[in-house]
Amino acid sequence: MSKLNKLSRRGFLCLCLMPSILSASPLVQLQGGHGLFSKTNSNSISKSTKNFSLFHDPEPELDPTYSWDNLVQKPAKILTTQNVTLRNSNTEETLRLKLKQGQTLSPYTTKKLNYFLRDWRTNQIKNLDGNILCDFFNVCGQFSSTKKFLQVDVHSGFRSHKTNSYLRARSHKVAKNSLHTLGKAIDFSIPGESSGQVAQMARSVTTGGVGHYSSFVHLDSGPKRMWRS
Repeated sequence: MSKLNKLSRRGFLCLCLMPSILSASPLVQLQGGHGLFSKTNSNSISKSTKNFSLFHDPEPELDPTYSWDNLVQKPAKILTTQNVTLRNSNTEETLRLKLKQGQTLSPYTTKKLNYFLRDWRTNQIKNLDGNILCDFFNVCGQFSSTKKFLQVDVHSGFRSHKTNSYLRARSHKVAKNSLHTLGKAIDFSIPGESSGQVAQMARSVTTGGVGHYSSFVHLDSGPKRMWRS
């Protein structure tokens, strides 16, 4: 009888401690780019929640009256000499680039970027907007050094309508007409720099939208606007 009581007490203690044990495991490890719901390699969208990446942003909807005709398209011209290593936090792919001030991205480099920033769930590729690439590297250049490579973790680039609908079904905060679906937005973070520092810099050197989140920054080539979540 005493053994049964002892086992019962142990069982009761384990049940009490279980929530604390589970809460001690982080959902997202930014340095490694993985979460309980992210997937490292996928060619299709699964209905299972384990494939749901936590790296997406509740981007606000654009004013439906906004006209893209007012947006002046510009080539992806590099404003600051920089050495960067881009790391896709979902696939662990990396892309190392040496960029010089005044350089316009070559078709070869642009093609590699379009692939790197593809929808990793469906493997769809889209030609990224030159404005967003220009602004993205302009921000990276403010933190880079010509002596060593700056690591930049990219969490989301192009997002197909299929993927966007998939995310919207799981979160009411995902924009129906996200600029990610137009190849005009990038979500990223820079290890060693707070998202607040990156967002502040982005606001001062870019002309589009800047979203400040706790663990990453949203950048887009839409109209000038700022938000925090």
